[in-house]
Amino acid sequence: MRFIFWLVLEASRVFPLMTRHKTMPTVPYTLEQASAHTGEKHYTPKELAALWGMSSDTVRRIFEDVPGVLKIDRPEQLHKRAYRSIFIPASVAAEVHLRLAA
Repeated sequence: MRFIFWLVLEASRVFPLMTRHKTMPTVPYTLEQASAHTGEKHYTPKELAALWGMSSDTVRRIFEDVPGVLKIDRPEQLHKRAYRSIFIPASVAAEVHLRLAA
């Protein structure tokens, strides 16, 4: 019985992600903003990069902290890297494009 307890204790030290779950961060996003963007087209950074003639990395940097952009995070796991998917509503893309063009 002691061996099993020791194995669990050591596994929690070696593999902390297997025993502790991270909670999703809260996003300052209102219900009105969410309902305004539900029915419109959402672009990926790759699609906007093709439309605007820049790299997808640049598009990701531009929209990193813009409110209204949908970000879906997959946390890092034991043998997998963390991953973030970004979807940009057409209205948000238009606002940012007007701001950058000015």
